[in-house]
Amino acid sequence: MQTDTSNHLIRHIIVSSGVVSTLAGLAETSGSSNGIGTNARFGVTTGIAIDAAGTFAVLVSTVCIEMTSE
Repeated sequence: MQTDTSNHLIRHIIVSSGVVSTLAGLAETSGSSNGIGTNARFGVTTGIAIDAAGTFAVLVSTVCIEMTSE
């Protein structure tokens, strides 16, 4: 998983095949709101972490947001 900071997106990238999918956010739409998929809004994403269960946390500026894969 990668943050696409300038586009305000969370993306999943499969390096071996080059497939890129967007998990959360709407391209070029900054904001700060909870939501699923394109309804989520991020400001400046600076990091991401994922655990074995598929839960991931996104660091947005200085705030950590926990997200699940559901």
